[in-house]
Amino acid sequence: MKRITLLFMAIAFMGICSTAMAQGTAKKSGSAKSNTSKTAQKAPTKKPTPPPPPVKPITVSLKNLCEKAVPIFAGPKEGLKDPHSKIKILGGLSTNKLYIKTSDVVCILNAQDKPVSCTNVSENTTVVELNSSGTIITAK
Repeated sequence: MKRITLLFMAIAFMGICSTAMAQGTAKKSGSAKSNTSKTAQKAPTKKPTPPPPPVKPITVSLKNLCEKAVPIFAGPKEGLKDPHSKIKILGGLSTNKLYIKTSDVVCILNAQDKPVSCTNVSENTTVVELNSSGTIITAK
């Protein structure tokens, strides 16, 4: 019983000492009230998200290095679900001009109109190139 009482007294004494020390440090740097009110005023603020980059129409040179004709889709990514309106056939070993927007994609399509390979078009894209086998498309 005496040990428990002594333990509680020691804990209480430590609490009083640490409170006195904290108040003493606060008095040296300023009053304790002003110090706590400054921290209470600081609330975590959320940084606003930047607006998405503007969508601009651009002209891209489209090079087909494959010897056969290749069907492609050029347009918004959501349009890949039903690509029939945006399908273009590129002749073998040809260079074409493509007028698209900066957020669009260009994809090679297979016989079932499913994308085989796609590339995103950015503001810095000037050339989209199909490889010699007609299976990979890259933006440069």
